[in-house]
Parts: sequence; structure tokens; C-alpha cells
Amino acid sequence: MPKSKEFIDSSDSASDQDSGAVSTTKKPKTKETTSKDDSANKRLKTSTDGAQGEVASKRGANGERLYELGKLRYVSVSEFRGKPYINIREYYDDKGVEKPGKKGISLTIDQWETLKTLISQVDKDTTLIDIFSLASFFFHQLEASRFNHNLMSAVALILEYIKLFYVLFKHWFRDLFHSLYVGPKFKDLSSETVLITGAASGLGKGVAERLAQFGCTLVLWDVNETDNARVAEELNSMTKSNRVHAMRCDLTSRESIYECAKKVQETVGNVTMVINNAGVVSGKTLVNCSDASIQRTFDVNVLAHFWILKAFLPSMLEKNHGHIVTIASGAGLTGAAGLVDYCSSKFAAVGLHESLTHELHALKRTGIKTTVVCPSFIDTGMFEGVKTGILFPLLKSENVCDLIVEAIRTEQHMLLIPKVLKLGLIIKSLSTTAAQIEAQGATGLHHSMDTFVGRR
Repeated sequence: MPKSKEFIDSSDSASDQDSGAVSTTKKPKTKETTSKDDSANKRLKTSTDGAQGEVASKRGANGERLYELGKLRYVSVSEFRGKPYINIREYYDDKGVEKPGKKGISLTIDQWETLKTLISQVDKDTTLIDIFSLASFFFHQLEASRFNHNLMSAVALILEYIKLFYVLFKHWFRDLFHSLYVGPKFKDLSSETVLITGAASGLGKGVAERLAQFGCTLVLWDVNETDNARVAEELNSMTKSNRVHAMRCDLTSRESIYECAKKVQETVGNVTMVINNAGVVSGKTLVNCSDASIQRTFDVNVLAHFWILKAFLPSMLEKNHGHIVTIASGAGLTGAAGLVDYCSSKFAAVGLHESLTHELHALKRTGIKTTVVCPSFIDTGMFEGVKTGILFPLLKSENVCDLIVEAIRTEQHMLLIPKVLKLGLIIKSLSTTAAQIEAQGATGLHHSMDTFVGRR
């Protein structure tokens, strides 16, 4: 614990050290000490504005300034190496004299303000997590006090683990209960304006067809202008409306993305749901991939996500309403031979999505939902010729599209197709790299791309 300049005495007796009390012998303050003390007092006064109870200035037996703050008995301000500290003591009597044998804690002004904020949030709506956070913070601060450092550090660490496992088990049991007894709730999509990239074919087209049936306004982006326009025309004819809009957009160009986004906002309005679906694959080993091919893979598969989200996310943040859907891949969860550039881009897409999800919660924009979809190989033609094993058969695009729309309507955070991918994630987290390499060899994944002839 830092010693106050007001409390420092030329002799620290053994009894003082054993009892935890400070010397009661006054030491005259220097001009420098008084100036620093006044500065610290000023910061304390600022930091305690609006706190429960009034701050009443008193003088302790040593001449130090004491403050009565809310339910705290007394706190004093001190300086240590030019840094102001707040000393919380429970051993002053009504006359400001220390009671021997009691302990205390010293906090910086910033730590004090953090603790004060945590305390102020404890009310009838306080969750168990809040209590754990407050307790953990308190014990972390005790590490700097006269209390046993190792003991307090261990207690704080245990509290952090208790908090972590409490959160995990709470969500596990809640999800299990909902899946067994409650069932999913489907949200209304009729008022949503949905942007879908890569909408001229494959999953993009299939998802657009299904969402159109729910009355959504659709904005279809694709570099293939002819096929994209034909899809929009078919959907408008099917729904007997003009709610489907087609635009040519080159996702390898940031300027093209921003230009198209501006056009959408001017002609259609704010987008409330983004489905980043477009993707490309080269299907070559790293040394056989051209620089241009690698650049194109990252431009379409991940960098376009950044530019699209930067264009449309601000309006979602303003209204605290929206939905971000990332069509990633099982290749974004584990690496595979012959897919170095593709896997890397999908790993990045999953990382972007996961980080953005945490960021939205940190910003308290929980009205913006996020869903990441990680399927294995699909029969859209993109992976034509790929060899699949029994564990990961070629998925039917119709089934995948149905599952994606269901995940959107039920606001699922993550959709893995097939479900055996969940087992794969668990095995990956528990096994060594050598075991993972041998497992991929045993299941045929090492040579799955040898016969690949899909869209390059």
C-alpha cells in the first residue's frame, strides 16, 4: 500500500507494522506536499460529485483530511510518487483517531471512480455476474493493500473462473430448455430491406427466392448483370410486386461498393439486413495461385464485407435495429490442403463476424442481430469435382438455403452444416496438430481438391 506523505514518520515501530496502524506522530507538511494534497483533494471532490451522501471535510489526528462518503466511514487523500491515492479506512473513530489493529486499502483516483461506478449499479436489477465483477475488482485492488498478496490474487482469480463457468452453464441450460420445451420464435421479416451479394446464382439466388415470400424488400448485387436482372424480374413476377431491385456491383472494387451503397440509400432506403454471401475459390495449391488470384479471393471473400458493413452499419447503429448475416464456410474453422487462400479468407470472415458481434454488444446495440453460416461443400457448382467423404457429403443447396432462412428468422448466432462440424470443432480444440493432420489424411480431406474443376 502506498504511504501517504501526511502519514510518513521518521520511525515505523514494530507494533505499528504488526497492527497495520500508522504512526500518530505528526510531521509538518512542506509546501510541495500541501500543493499535491490540495490537488488530490480537488480530484476527490470531483470524483465524488453526485455520490450518495455529502462529502464532509474533517481532520484526522495526524492532520490529514478525512471525508465521510456515503456508507464508508472515512476516506483520506494522499500522494505517493506524485500520484494521488484514496485511502479507505475502517479504523477511525468519531474523533478521527485510528483504531489499532485494523486494515485498509489504497486506490488510485481512477480505481476509486471505477469502484464507485460498480457500487452505484448495484440495485434490484443487478445480476449475479455484476456481483462477481464487483467482488473480483475489489479483491484485485486488495492486492495493493496490506492484505496477503497471494491470497487476494488467488481469490480474485477464483471469482473470475466462477463467473466464467456460471455464464457458460447458464446459457447451456437455457438453450437446452428452449430446444426441449419452448421451441424457436420466428421474427417478422416483412418490413426488412435486405441486401444480398452474389444473388445471381447459387445460395444467393436461393435465399433471395425464400425471403421474397416473406414480403421483404430485396436488393440483389452481383457482377453478372444479366443473370442478376433476370432473378429480380422472376421474383417480382412471383410476388406480384416491385420490391426486388437488381444492381451490378464489382465486389473487388471498394469504390464500386460505396457507389452502389449510395445508390441503394437514395433509391431504396436504409438497408436493415446485410447477407454477405458472394464468394470465389481458386482450388489451387499456394505456389500455383497467382498473386492476382489471391488478391481477388480476399477482395471478394472478406474485404468486401468490411466495405459493405461500413456503408450500411451506421444506419443500423442509429436505430439499434438490423441483422448481419455472414455466409462463411466450414473452411473458415479448419484449414485444408488445396484451399490455402480460400480457408484464409474464410477464417478472416469468421473473425470479422465474431469480433463485430462482440463490438455490437459492447456498444449496447443488441437490437442488431448477427448470424454466421459455416457449411461444408455444397452442390452449387462452385466446388464441382471435389471429392467428399462419408462424414462430409456434398450438401444440397435447397436444404442449405432453407436452413439459412430459418437461422435468420430465429436469430441463430451460428449455423454449422452439417451438424457434425460441431464435433469437429470440439475435436480440434482438444487434439494436437499432429492428430488433426492424420485425421484429415484418414478421412480423405488431404486430396479432396485433387479433382476440383469448379468455377475458378
